[in-house]
Amino acid sequence: GTCGSGGSGVISAGSILDPNTNLPYNNELDSARFSVSANGFVLDAFEHINIVNPLSPWTVFNQSGDTRIYRGGVLEIFDNADASAPPRIVYRADNISWFYNISYPQIAGPNPPGALGLTSLMTGDIDVNATSPEWLANFDPNSTGTFLARTFQARFSGEVCWSDADYWLYMDSVLIFEPNPNEGRIVSSPAVESAAQGLSTTATVVIGVGVGTAAAVAVGAAAGVASAGIAGGGGMVGPPGGGMAQAASAAATVAVFGQIKGANYSTGFQTFTEGMDPFILRTTVGFIDSSTKDEVGNEARRRMDQRILLRRNNVPQLGVTTRQFDLIGNDVVIISEGQLFSISFIAAMIVCGVAGLHILFLIITRFTSRSTRVFVNAWMVYLEMIAMTIVFPAITLSSVQYLNAHVGFGTGTTRAFVVCGIQLFFVSFLYTAFVIWLVMEVSGRVRRRDVRYVDQTQLADPKERNSLINKGAYQCDVDHGFHTVFACFYDGLTGTKIWLFMLEHIITTMQLVFIGILSEDSRMCLTLIIMTTGMFTCLVIFMCPMIDLVEQILATLVLLCEWTMAILAIVALGKDEATANDLNTGMIGCGWAGLFFSVLLAAWSDFTALVGMVVIFIRENVGCCKSGDTDSNASKDSGLSGISGLDEESQRSGKDLKNAGYLDETVSFSDKSL
Repeated sequence: GTCGSGGSGVISAGSILDPNTNLPYNNELDSARFSVSANGFVLDAFEHINIVNPLSPWTVFNQSGDTRIYRGGVLEIFDNADASAPPRIVYRADNISWFYNISYPQIAGPNPPGALGLTSLMTGDIDVNATSPEWLANFDPNSTGTFLARTFQARFSGEVCWSDADYWLYMDSVLIFEPNPNEGRIVSSPAVESAAQGLSTTATVVIGVGVGTAAAVAVGAAAGVASAGIAGGGGMVGPPGGGMAQAASAAATVAVFGQIKGANYSTGFQTFTEGMDPFILRTTVGFIDSSTKDEVGNEARRRMDQRILLRRNNVPQLGVTTRQFDLIGNDVVIISEGQLFSISFIAAMIVCGVAGLHILFLIITRFTSRSTRVFVNAWMVYLEMIAMTIVFPAITLSSVQYLNAHVGFGTGTTRAFVVCGIQLFFVSFLYTAFVIWLVMEVSGRVRRRDVRYVDQTQLADPKERNSLINKGAYQCDVDHGFHTVFACFYDGLTGTKIWLFMLEHIITTMQLVFIGILSEDSRMCLTLIIMTTGMFTCLVIFMCPMIDLVEQILATLVLLCEWTMAILAIVALGKDEATANDLNTGMIGCGWAGLFFSVLLAAWSDFTALVGMVVIFIRENVGCCKSGDTDSNASKDSGLSGISGLDEESQRSGKDLKNAGYLDETVSFSDKSL
C-alpha cells in the first residue's frame, strides 16, 4: 500500500498451519494443500485510546494506542489438491468486520520499543452456498451463519504510515442464538422442571381466568347500567378495587424477572418465568414471524454471539478494552423485530378494543342521566386499569430492549424505531402522566374535602366504626362523579397515603428500564431492583397505608415474595452450579407464593365485591324495586363504590346529596362488602 491509500487492505497469501478440526485431512501434510485469501477491507472507524486505562486520556506516556474497525472484507479458503484444476473454494465469508486494538511501542505505548501489539477479532456472514457442507459442519455446527475469528499478529514490519504484517487467525464456531443466553447452563432436575411448569401453568390459568372474568363482568355491568339508564331503571353499582390488577401485575413481575439474561438462572426457573410470559404479551401471533433467529440484518445477533463467546470462553488475551466493547456492542439482543411487532399488535388490540368499548358505551348513553354515564364510565375505567396493568410493562420493556440493542450500532429498522417511539409516547409516557395527574387531582380533592377520607373512629355506622378489618372509608359531599369513576385506582389506600400509588408506578417503570438496558449486567440490574423493591416494601410495612387489614397483609406478602426472589437471584450469581440450582428452586417457590397471595388478594378485594354487585344489580333491575329510595339503600347496604341514583340536576347545581332525598348525611364508600 501507500500512505495515500492507507494500506492495500489485501492479504496477499495465506495457509493453514495448525488445523484443529474434525475434517478428514486434519494433519499438517494435508493442510498444506489449502490456501487463504482475504481482501476488500476498508478503514471505517479510528480513534486513539488509552490501552492500559480505557477511561484515561490516550496521551499518557506508555499507555497509548488506537482502536479501529475495517469493514467489507471477504475471506476465502481454497483447496489446491488437484494441481491440474483451478483451486476449489471450500469456505467463504463476506461482510467481514475486523475490530482492532493496537498498542504503540514505548515510549508512546506499553509495547517494547519498535514493536506494535495487536489484539483483534473478525466477524461476518458465512456464504453457505459457496462453502462446502463438511466445512460448514465443522465451523458452523449450530447453523448461525456467522463467521467469527480471533486474530493475533505474528510479525509486524513497520513503515511510515502502514505496515506489512503476518497474522494468526483462529476460526471459532459461534454459539447458537437463544432468547436467553444462559439457557441450559444450570440444568434443573426433571422433577423441578416439571413442578415449575405445573406451577406456572396453574398460575397462568387461574389469573388469566380471573382477568377474563373481571373483564366480562365489567363489560356486562356497563351494559346493564346503560340498559337500566335507558329504560329508566334504578339500582346502579360501581366497580370494586384494584385486586385483579394487582394479581396481573404480580404475574407480569415474574415474567419480567425472566428477561434478566445475565443472571445465573436454572432451566427450572426459566421454565417458570417463561410460563408467565403471556402477562407481558410474549406470545406467538400466527401471521407475524417472531423468531429471534431471523433478526433483520444479523448484526445484532453477531454482537450477541461475540459477547457470549468472550464471556463464556473467558479469553482475556483478546485484550478487548471497554471502548472496544462499546464499538462491538455490549448488549445482548433479546428481542427480535418480529417479537416487537407481535407484542405491539397484541397490545394495540387490547387498548383499541377496550377504548372502542368505552366510546361505544359513551355513544349509547349520551342521552341518559348523568348518574348512568358516571357508572358506565366507572366500569370501563376499571376494565382499562386491568388492561394497562398488562400492556404497560409489555410495551415499555420490549421498546427499551429493542432500542437498547440497536440504537448506536447501525442496526434495526426504521419501522421498528417508529413503533417503539409511538409506544413509548402513547402508552408509557402518557399513562405515567395520567397516574401522576390522578394522584395530584385526588390529593387536591382530599385537601378541598370534595373527597374525604374519614378515619374509622369518625364513621357514623357503628358496624364500620367497630370493624376489625376496615380502618376508614372515603366519603363525598359534592363529588361530581370523579370518585365513582376513578376510585378503583386508589380507594384501597388511606387518604394521606395516596401518593404511594404513584410511587409504585414510578418504581415499576424504573425497573422495566433497568432490565431493558442493564439485562447483561445482571448484578447491577438486580441490585437496583432489590433497592427499589425493598424501599417500597418497607414503606408498605411500616406505613400500613391500606384501609383493609386483609388487603394490607396480602399485598405485603406479595411484595416480600418478590423482594426475596430478587435477593436469591443476586446471591446465586457467582455460586457453584449446585448452590445456584438450589437458590433457583427457592426463587421458584417465592415467585409462586407471590402469585398465590396475589390471587387471594384479587379474590378478597374484587371477586367478593363483584359477586355482590351482580346480585344487587339483578335484584334492583329484574323485578324487585325501582324507586330512588330503594336504590340508595341497596347501594348503602352493599358498601360498594359509587353513588346510587344521582340526580343530574342536583349534581350540576352542587347541592348536598341529602337535599336530593337519598341520604340524611354523606355517602360512604368502600371497595368491598363485609
